[in-house]
Amino acid sequence: MAGKMSKSRAASAMSVLAARFAFVSSAVALALLTSLHFLKPELDPSWRMLSEYAIGDFGWVMQAAFIAMALGAVGSFFAVRPYLSTRFGKIGSLFLLATAFGLTMAAFFTVDPITTPVEESTVEGIFHGLAAAIGMPSLPIAAFLVGRELLASRAWVAARRPILVAANLPWISVVLMFTVLGIGFLQNEWKFGSDVLIGWPNRFLMLTYATWFMTIAYFCGLKGLQQKSRKSR
Repeated sequence: MAGKMSKSRAASAMSVLAARFAFVSSAVALALLTSLHFLKPELDPSWRMLSEYAIGDFGWVMQAAFIAMALGAVGSFFAVRPYLSTRFGKIGSLFLLATAFGLTMAAFFTVDPITTPVEESTVEGIFHGLAAAIGMPSLPIAAFLVGRELLASRAWVAARRPILVAANLPWISVVLMFTVLGIGFLQNEWKFGSDVLIGWPNRFLMLTYATWFMTIAYFCGLKGLQQKSRKSR
């Protein structure tokens, strides 16, 4: 019994620390992404992708933003893991690590300008595309599976509404981005350009990812502190 209580306390303490780490990392990522709009105003945010900020001057800021967001995903994994007991919830948490892996890859492999013809793609650009293919769909899957378990738990009833909203935003942002991309391609002969207004949906996607990390981090941290308070009485 004492051993189980000790493990429970350790897990709760780890969750609180991880939650704080995830929240701060995600907030830093958003701050860095916001700063890039002032550091590199020549990139039109209506149709240029966030990843393109990694090209040229201040590219390191975009790389740091990717790393910070990846750390937010890792922190969220460790924060929420103690509260998951079902197979689907645990599988969903693994997709958080896949999200982190994709974001880390994106940091180390710089994207080609989106106007680059396919035949002129660089190896780095191809690997960045692979990173997007891994990281972009992973969080909506994680948010759905993890959210599914938390929403079904009575222990999380107070957080039900914000978790429901946060869990749906990632897949909505992905659908929105690809819808805008598809319509733009049809109108622009299957090429990127100023008429393909993919920039803002791309930014909304990153915002929804950070929002999910921060929401989960906030409530995991709050729950961990509440448990600690009850045990100390």
